Amino acid sequence: MNITMIDTGLNNFSSLGKFLNGVPDIKFSATSKKGKYEWVKEVLNRFNFRHLRKGERGLVREYVQKVTGYSNAQTSRLICKYLAGKLYFIDYQRHSFPTKYSPSDIALLCKTDNIHNRLNGYGTKQILLTEYQMFGQLEYEKISQISVAHIYRLRVTRVYQTKSLTFKNTQAVQRNIGERRKPNPQGRPGYIRIDTIHQGDLDSENGVLNRLVRK
Repeated sequence: MNITMIDTGLNNFSSLGKFLNGVPDIKFSATSKKGKYEWVKEVLNRFNFRHLRKGERGLVREYVQKVTGYSNAQTSRLICKYLAGKLYFIDYQRHSFPTKYSPSDIALLCKTDNIHNRLNGYGTKQILLTEYQMFGQLEYEKISQISVAHIYRLRVTRVYQTKSLTFKNTQAVQRNIGERRKPNPQGRPGYIRIDTIHQGDLDSENGVLNRLVRK
């Protein structure tokens, strides 16, 4: 069961013990994280937490956990911040880089690649420039300024891939591998099998392989 966090007004350990023993498994909730921080700080100040003994601190700690729903680790961090005089809520603003190319620009790049079967980055860059500078297509103004490297980055975005009609599998590189097998003279005489790799030199005479290399 969830209820809004309400200050119970407890200010002595007798009432605190009765509260902890009598309250069922209820999860309290505050309207905001900032509200929880302020409430915890007020409770620690009310019970003069800095000067409490170990057992008394345990009761206050249990009370804070019961009301806030914080874990042991979270409660410990808040208490440490309180003892260091740093228990206050900081509204964290996540830093984000500005987006230069909008989804419509990425869609335009994808449209160009679909028409030209997705050329390499340099070739695509030249097409984008030509569309804007030579043919006066104003919608290409921003995307025509893109770097070759950034073209490849936009090609892996979700917006691009949902509109792309070009797909290329990675082409395996074919390499001829040496094969050891007996000769097949097809019934004609005069064929002999020679191992030119493992035949070494003898008495300062070059082996077959060395003689072939020297020639």
